[in-house]
Formats: sequence, structure tokens, C-alpha cells
Amino acid sequence: MPRDTSTNEDGNGEEDNDGQNQEDGIDGEVDDLQYAWEALDYARKIYDAHPGEDSDLKLAQVYLRTGDHKRFSGFYGQAIEEYKKCIELRTACLENNDRALAEAHYMIAITHVYNSGEEDSNCRSEKERALSHYKNALKVLQLGIKNSQHNDSEAFTTENFDADQSQRQDTIEELKE
Repeated sequence: MPRDTSTNEDGNGEEDNDGQNQEDGIDGEVDDLQYAWEALDYARKIYDAHPGEDSDLKLAQVYLRTGDHKRFSGFYGQAIEEYKKCIELRTACLENNDRALAEAHYMIAITHVYNSGEEDSNCRSEKERALSHYKNALKVLQLGIKNSQHNDSEAFTTENFDADQSQRQDTIEELKE
């Protein structure tokens, strides 16, 4: 029997089969995380096919988000590997004081903290790795403040500069805690 794929009463284009789409599971909807994963996978393939500094930075962002997806799904080891790929690309493309680099170190650190609570992990070792990445994030941010104080960049207005410095300082204080 042909399937009715017309728009239902809600106008959202989902199949109307007593409120459920049998192919999509019990709740009638495909998981949003699955859609996100597929979009990230396509983006990764596109950026891999067209290497270059701009596409490498975008690919690094894809690795960061796939790491987030893995972390949210509880696959901490896989998330850490994705974050490491992000750091490799960002290290190659960015200055060593770029906040995006600090962000990636921070994400690895919190993932190690989550992983330290897993039964099959070495809690002490995971926490030491987390601390190492927290320190790396801290160094990047502190270097950014130090370098920006020595630079009179015209790209920043005084207001933007002050806001950026304030945000960096707040993050540094959180990392020190």
C-alpha cells in the first residue's frame, strides 16, 4: 500500500499515521541529535574534500560540534578524540592566544571530568588530564590578555577591547577555581 506523505493537520509535513510514523520509532519523531549528526558528517566530508586555512577552521568547528554530540551521548572517549582533532586544526591555523583554542582545551577538560565518573575509567588519571587541559586553556587566555595589552590594535574599539578583556578575565578566574 502506498504511503501517505502529505502534510498533516499541523502543517509540518510529517506522516499522519495515528499520530506516529512507524519508521521513526515509538515517539514518531527522528531524534534531533541524529539530524545534527548527519549535518555535521556532511559538513566534515565537504571540508575534507576542499582543504585550506578557511575550510580547516570550519572543519575544526565541525570536530568541536561532533565532540559535543559524542559527549552528550555519553561517548566520552570518542568526544575527546574529536576535540583533539579540533585542537590540531586550530593550532595549525590560529595564533597561540586565540580564544577558540582555549575553548577546545576547555571542552576536552570537562569531558575528562565527565569520563572520570565512569566505571571503567581511571578517575585520578582522567582528572589529571582534565587539569592539564584547564591549564592549557588558562595559558591561552592569559597570553591573549598579555599580547593585547602590548598591541594597540585599531581593529578593536575601546568598548570592544574592554569587553573582550573582561570576558577573558572572568574566564581566567573561573579556570583558576
